Amino acid sequence: ERIGPLSNAADERRFNVAVSRAKDQVWLFHSVQLEDLSEKDLRRRLLEFFLNTKPQRVAGIDRDELERRAKQDNRSVVKPPTPFESWFEVDVALELLHKGFIVTPQFKVAGKRIDLVVEGGHARLAVECDGDYWHGADRYEEDMQRERQLNRCGWEFFHVRESVFRANKDTALRGLWLMLEERGIQPQREQKPTSDKRNLDFQKQASNYNKPESDFGEGNNESIGGSETKTECAEIGDSIVYVPDESPDSERQVMITRDSSNPDWGTINFRTPIAQALLGACAGDKVEAKLPMGIKVLHIKEIRKHRL
Repeated sequence: ERIGPLSNAADERRFNVAVSRAKDQVWLFHSVQLEDLSEKDLRRRLLEFFLNTKPQRVAGIDRDELERRAKQDNRSVVKPPTPFESWFEVDVALELLHKGFIVTPQFKVAGKRIDLVVEGGHARLAVECDGDYWHGADRYEEDMQRERQLNRCGWEFFHVRESVFRANKDTALRGLWLMLEERGIQPQREQKPTSDKRNLDFQKQASNYNKPESDFGEGNNESIGGSETKTECAEIGDSIVYVPDESPDSERQVMITRDSSNPDWGTINFRTPIAQALLGACAGDKVEAKLPMGIKVLHIKEIRKHRL
């Protein structure tokens, strides 16, 4: 007999909390088989993940082996595994691998190399690991010239400073997770939504990337609950203060611009999924940001206009 499905938003939150609490390993004990569960059941998706997931590899090295070497090798004597140029690159790559991202170290492009490249969906991001040894003052100008050349080829960069990383890993990588999320670069283990409605939502949102800039502005977004458009709604150039539904104590502020997103400055490009959700919404509204890894509900607290 088929078991009734667990598939609504509340069930998804419960599963997310249960699985994300693990710090090292997750063991799944089950008394049912895949055929006992509906295809829409979250339990089936979780079981499929455990049955089908293969060990992560980066540059031909198993993640477990890379992690073992990072912990046990004498770094002052032993060089990092090829092709990594520094142990700091290994440490940053492992943080990305722990979250399920696809990482390529020492990525070759236009006769140059990028420390790490993170890929997912139809986007990729260059990550530079700025350690004192490899990125000292004597190489700074050379590195900046290389980056400017790659910027002209469409590459976007995120820099991780080793001194900040060693002092506070969460602080050093907070902007990286935000940039990856804004660009739709999702962990490999994240499954895309399967319902037809959600797939249509993603297709509709993706089509916005080809719209002219004039199409983005006041009245471009519908808020949850169908509230009417108000006068002071979010437009390009505004700063928006919002609170994610999943983190009610975490207030965030972003400025929507036509320039590339820059987490250090708190700016996001108007074509990113979060900006598209915020544009046209008003203070007090709740909006849905349709990200590749799922829908996020954002509570808009304030809209700050920047008029000349």
